[in-house]
Order: sequence, then structure tokens, then C-alpha cells
Amino acid sequence: MYHHDLNGRLRGVSDQAGRNYGFKYNQFGEATEYYDNSVLIKEKNVERIIVFTEVPSLFATNVDVVTEKVYKNASPDTAKSIIDKYGKVTATLTNNNSKMTTFGYQSIPESRTVAKISRISDPHDGQIYNYQYNSDNQPCGYTTSGSSNTGAKQLSVRQIGADETQYTLNGGNRTSTVISEDAEGDNKKYFQPRIKHTLDKDSGFAETDKDFDVKYDYDQLG
Repeated sequence: MYHHDLNGRLRGVSDQAGRNYGFKYNQFGEATEYYDNSVLIKEKNVERIIVFTEVPSLFATNVDVVTEKVYKNASPDTAKSIIDKYGKVTATLTNNNSKMTTFGYQSIPESRTVAKISRISDPHDGQIYNYQYNSDNQPCGYTTSGSSNTGAKQLSVRQIGADETQYTLNGGNRTSTVISEDAEGDNKKYFQPRIKHTLDKDSGFAETDKDFDVKYDYDQLG
């Protein structure tokens, strides 16, 4: 059962198991508190900060700080997101501000609002991700810095055309190609062609250095 307030906002949900979930909103109509059987389980707060000083290495002015607290035990898990005046998340903070993930964006002077992510620095796995875009500003690849999780190896992923992807790991290459129903001389043309098979060609990428051809079959229902 759903319960709404006079403004049409969802205030509560009751299920057949007898659990009741409730919500509270701020003056802008945004849900800021979440309840499970009248127990607060999550709260969200948005605050405009002129100069953000909580983390010395992060200099930010005129930003919105979104703080979310999730109550799993007596001490809530707290996460903060720093949002600039263009609505872009520039950093997230977790573990009492001890872990900070930062985000970089394309330099587009004409319109900063349409800039896409170009770099992510993730302290949780020690990786730095750099993203590439094609002439139509569509994502076409990325590189990683390498970390202990990948044996300090650098990985590069690049889209080649619509159906081919190239992976490079410390000088070794693997090319993955998707062959659809419209390929290889099929007479029929499909609005949304299904995958016939995928072909992976390995050249020093993995220890096995093998090629793989995976084929797909479909029943009458597709």
C-alpha cells in the first residue's frame, strides 16, 4: 500500500509482510530521510558552502555538499559529494573524509555543463582512470594507471569502429570483435541484429596467448 501527502509525494509504503517504509522531504521536495518501521536508516542533507575547508588538499568554493548517512549500527556510514556550480561531482569523501575520490572533466569553454568525465582518481583500489572520446564526443576508450590489484600493470581499452575493441596490457594486445546477424553476408537485415559470435584474438595479452571464438544460438523466441 502506498501513502501520499497532500502534495502527491510518496510518504510511506506498507508491504504484506507488515513492514512500513517512510520518507520525509525538505522544502524543495527532495527526500531527505528514510525510515524502516519508524527507524531512521538513511538521511541526506544538501548544504551550500562558500569555502570548503574540511579536507586541506581539496580547495573548493561555492559548492554544494551532499552528505548521506546510512545507519547500519550505532555509528553511521557517512559519504559526502562535492558538486560545483555546473552540477558536476568533483569529489566524493568516505571513511570520515580519509578516502577521497576526485573527478576531472573535459575542458569545453563553450558550455561546461556538457563536459564529460575525463579522469577519475580512486584511492580505494589505487587506480587513476583516463577516458577518451571520439570526434562525436562519444566514449571510445580508457586507460588505467595500474595498481596492486593488477600487478602494477597499465591497461588500455580502445574502441575500434562499432564492433571491435582492443585491449592492451603491458605491451600485449587482445582484440575482441562482435559479429552480428547483419555481418558475414547474411541476406536478412535486422532492426536490432543479435550477436552471432564473438572472436577474441590474443597477442601476448594473457599467459595462454590463445584465440577464442564463442558462438551463440537462439530459440524461436529469440
